[in-house]
Amino acid sequence: MQLLDMTAQHEQLSVLSTSAGLVLVVDDDLGMRRILKQLLESENLQVITASNGQEALGLYNHYSPDLVLLDAVMPVMDGFACCHQLRQSCHPFPASILMITTLDDEDSVIRAFEAGAIDYVTKPINRPVLRQRVQRLIQQSRLMQQIQRMNEELDRYAQSLSVMIQEQTAELERSLEFETILKHITDRVRESLNEETILQTVVQELGCALGLVRCNLAIYDADERVFHVRYEYANSNSTYLNRTIHLNDYPGIYHQLLQGDLVQFCSLRSHFGDNPFALFAFPIRDGEVIGSIWLVSPADRILDDLEARLVKQVINQCAIALRQAKLYRTAQVQVQELERLNQVKDDFLSTVSHELRTPMSNIKMATHVLEISLNRLGILANESSSIHRYFKILQEEQQREINLINDLLDLTRLDAAIEPFNFTNVNLKIHIPRIAEAFLERMQQQQQQFILQIPQSLPFLRIDLSSLERILTELLQNACKYTPSGETITLSAQAISEAMEICISNSGVEISPVECDRIFDKFYRIFSHDPWRHSGTGLGLALVKKRVEHLGGKISVKSQSGLTQFIIQLPLSR
Repeated sequence: MQLLDMTAQHEQLSVLSTSAGLVLVVDDDLGMRRILKQLLESENLQVITASNGQEALGLYNHYSPDLVLLDAVMPVMDGFACCHQLRQSCHPFPASILMITTLDDEDSVIRAFEAGAIDYVTKPINRPVLRQRVQRLIQQSRLMQQIQRMNEELDRYAQSLSVMIQEQTAELERSLEFETILKHITDRVRESLNEETILQTVVQELGCALGLVRCNLAIYDADERVFHVRYEYANSNSTYLNRTIHLNDYPGIYHQLLQGDLVQFCSLRSHFGDNPFALFAFPIRDGEVIGSIWLVSPADRILDDLEARLVKQVINQCAIALRQAKLYRTAQVQVQELERLNQVKDDFLSTVSHELRTPMSNIKMATHVLEISLNRLGILANESSSIHRYFKILQEEQQREINLINDLLDLTRLDAAIEPFNFTNVNLKIHIPRIAEAFLERMQQQQQQFILQIPQSLPFLRIDLSSLERILTELLQNACKYTPSGETITLSAQAISEAMEICISNSGVEISPVECDRIFDKFYRIFSHDPWRHSGTGLGLALVKKRVEHLGGKISVKSQSGLTQFIIQLPLSR
């Protein structure tokens, strides 16, 4: 018996790991073990066997089988106890357990599943059933192992990703810190147009931000081929200020600087004490090299990429500030030239508009004569004919061009402040309804509701009546154009504080904040909000804003919750 046990043990240890599934058969009946082993091996499965539960635990931990076929009734340790301990073991890939036994009562079945068995087969064994269940459980076990490995890989990836995120977060926080420092230095540099203040601010802020021992700024004299140290930040009594450095004394260093390259080295012979220092030199360029900045720090200091980039960006801002100081002296001349060119542009638009008005008037007259002739011939009688359609397009397009020319002329006069104004006391209770009356028929045709809200106590408004009429006409026309059927247009006026507030609102349409910011720009139109597909020049609201401002008022637009409001505020007293 001892020889058989040793042989069996040798057989267990000789099992090799292959791609085939590995099954642990646990049964105290040697004949049953052999039957099961033969059946499983015929299915290309590897098999190891154990005669009791205690032996099964050792083999399970050693070989990590994919499936355990476990007899319920065994000496030493029965199958239920063994199943429970197998489930309690800290195994990376727990195997499925199939209980095989002669016990078929309900209590035994429940006890088997409570112990951790996945399935239950009774003896005598039905081979096809056992074969099918074994294959299914092995596939399930392999799948669960694969899922667990994938989860472990995901955990490792998540850990590495977490480390990466922490590193990138730290780098980002440092970048943001340097961005804040750069903004602070840039703001300080741009506060002044004095060259000395700018350069001293640069060395002071860089020295403090980077924790330097010293920061010097030298101005390059190309004629003398020397650098003059004019500005310095230092946290010690020793100084390099007002020293002159000849390029011939350090040809290697200054040759690189004049080429626009960064220079960094360690000085073994320090001018500031017994200890050596690390030095970093950056050129200041404005087309050509105009100076250099020197950073002095302890010898073990390494200037990393973020710090080097910060210094370069500060130097760029410094060069910009110096350029701005120089440009300031010529800024007034440039402004005057721009004003002259703007006037030339306005004159050009005015001239072109005037020159176009005459031929467009002739075209309009010729079109009118042509219409009369075609009507006499009956050609335009058929509204569905192509000639009638083309003639209508001709009329609409010529009127659009005439409107554009007139708007351009109005805009030119307003820009030039030559629009004549005739201020009179206007009773809005009379004039606003008269202006709105021209749109009532159009609103009815488009099935739009109109509400007029004017209090009886409304005071008189001193204003140019012609300008007011053109402002309200344009806004009402836009309201009719962009309001869908069934929605409401409201025109109201009220006195608030020292101003008269006139509001034109329309429901059923909403303008985005981006479009609200641009709606008063020249030639800007919101095509997507025009349900009636009316044409326009894109200058209407630009003219409205110009006229309101020339009257001393202001106009704003609000659009939210399906309601758009144009609000005009005009001064009550002049």
